[in-house]
Formats: sequence, structure tokens, C-alpha cells
Amino acid sequence: MSQEEEQLFQSAHALWASGEAALAVPVLEALCLAHPENPGLFSALGVCRYESGDARGAQEPLEQALRLDPLQGVAAYNLAHVLLTLGEEERGLALYERRWSSFSRPAWHPALELSWDGKPLEGTLLVLAEQGFGDMIQFARFLPLAAQCCNKLILVVPPELRRLLADMPGVAQVVSTGEALPPFDRFIMMMSLPYRLGAFGKNRPHPPYLKPPLSSNQTRETSPASNIGLIWSGRADSRHQKARALDLALLGRHLGAARDVVFHSLQLGEAASQLPDWTGPAPLIDRAGEMTDFAATAALLQGLDLLITVDTASAHLAGALGMPAFVLLPALPHWVWGLEGEVTGWYPSLRLFRADEQGWTQALMKLSQALSERVDSRPG
Repeated sequence: MSQEEEQLFQSAHALWASGEAALAVPVLEALCLAHPENPGLFSALGVCRYESGDARGAQEPLEQALRLDPLQGVAAYNLAHVLLTLGEEERGLALYERRWSSFSRPAWHPALELSWDGKPLEGTLLVLAEQGFGDMIQFARFLPLAAQCCNKLILVVPPELRRLLADMPGVAQVVSTGEALPPFDRFIMMMSLPYRLGAFGKNRPHPPYLKPPLSSNQTRETSPASNIGLIWSGRADSRHQKARALDLALLGRHLGAARDVVFHSLQLGEAASQLPDWTGPAPLIDRAGEMTDFAATAALLQGLDLLITVDTASAHLAGALGMPAFVLLPALPHWVWGLEGEVTGWYPSLRLFRADEQGWTQALMKLSQALSERVDSRPG
């Protein structure tokens, strides 16, 4: 590229980095036309189209980047996300196997030569959790299938998930991330399980596949009213995470039509400081102190009638428990939620409410109506 074109590319990259991917798209489209042999340009165009909400339009430039350079790890990783978003699960997960060409493995990970290929193993299999808590809860469903393929399965997860996953069928031992690894024969990353096991679509294990440990305090709320949990923000530590958050006051105003309810705040982190801004129709009880780990959170959820949440790990947890939940999604959701519709095959008990380019208003109005209908239909 000429110096002027290089400057254009850098300006497009700056727009993308600042959250203005849509403005970068026409710049990158022009550069791709001028340099049809440059895989990096097509890869960047695909990413910007995807992040501007055009998942279908993102597929072709990412495919072209891989045609030009089959070793383009970044393009393969991003195309995997696009395909998974579009529901092309098998090919998407196959390409997702190339994620380690985009990310560096932690130093404590075993050598790649010890990776498990999914075939029956006469020995011990070590499963390493990865990505966020929601991803780990989503992919925990494949652990019993993996356990059937080996003599012993050992799971390595963050301590917050240790109690929750310790009682899963087939899991012989759970180790917290950071602890010394026990002896093993082969290892696999948790999000590689469905691809290695061939567990796609109808072959995918369905909820409920988790339950709180028996030692957890599982007490059903005794109020005759509907007990509803609320989470209005995930970790707002990046522009993608911030898109998943909304203000508690805004949420409360749209829950005003609900009657005979008790609200329970399950909000953790900085967003919990919004509790004084609550404007809902009934008091909001702060339950965050009970959420010491995900096993405790699971027990708390099973004492409620409904969870209303943005896209958080607790949404995945409710779905894995088979518990009803209303999930508020940003205009560009995580791939598990797809691009349209109110349901997902991954979690049949969840109902999805999608924001649009104008924000949360329409989604919140639909949620308010759905909540009123649910509360009004409650027996008694």
C-alpha cells in the first residue's frame, strides 16, 4: 500500500478501536478493492462489519482472507465467531480450534503434544477451563460425554466454579486454576470438547445439566408473591462489556406494571452502587452477599421464580439449571444467542429480549409486557 493508503488503514483501525467500526467499513471496503490480494485488509473488513452488526456481511471478507492466506489465524478466529453466530456450529467450532494462533497459551498449560484427539483414552484426561465464566458453564454440559471416553476425568477451573462442577457426572476430581496439576495422560481445553466429541446440534447435551451441591443452602422463597432476581450489568471493563449493561433506574421504570412481586438484587461489582436509584414497584432486596461462588448463586436462583438479567454468567447458569429467565441482549450479542428470535437451543428455559440500534427501549417494553403476563398468570 502507498503511504496514503497506509494512513487510511491506520485511521480505520483507530475508528474500530474507539468503537466506531461502522465508520471504518467504507474505508476498508475501498482499500480491499484497491488491493484484492491483501488478506489483512479483508480480515479487518470482516471484523468491522461484524462489530457494526452485519454478521452476514462479515462472512465473505473473512472467507476471502483465508482463501488468500490459509494460515491467517485472526481471520479464522473471527470467522469462527461469525459462523457460530449464524448457527453454523460444526464448521464454526472447527475453525475455533485455531484460536491459539491468535492467543498465547498460559505458561502452565501442558505441551501441545499431549492434546487429546477425542478418541477413547485408556488413562486420565485433564480438562482445562478457558474464556469467561459463562463460556465454562455453557460447555460444562460436555464433561459427562468426555468422561465416558477415558478412565478418569480431572477438571481444572477457577475456584468460583469448583463446588458447582464438582458433582457433575463423570468428574472424578476438580482442581482450582493455579494449583499444581495432578498426573494425567492427555489434556483438552473445555471449549474444544464438542468439536472433538462430534457433539453438535441434536447431539448436544441439553439442560438441565447442573444443580447446586447438596451442601448449598437451597431454600425456596416462601413469599406468595413472585420472587424475581435482577442483574443489570456485567463487568463493564471493555466497550463490548459496556454494551451489555443498562441503568437500574431505567430497568425499574419498565418493571412498574408488575404487581405482587418481590425483587432480589443479584448484582455484583461497581454497578451495585446503583441500588439507591431503584424506581421499581416493590422494594429491591440486596442478595449479593450470598453469592460467594457459583454453587451459592445456583442455590439462590433455585429459590426464585424468575431471573431478569443482561448477558452475564448468571444467564448461562439459569439456563444450565433449567430455570426460567428473561435475558436482555445488546444489538450485537455473543454468538450463543444468535441474531434473532426469543429462544436459543442451548438453553430452552430462557427468553431473549434484544436491543436494537436505538438502544434498550423496545426490548424493555417487550420484557415489561412479558413480565406482567407471567405474574398475572401465576396461580392463586
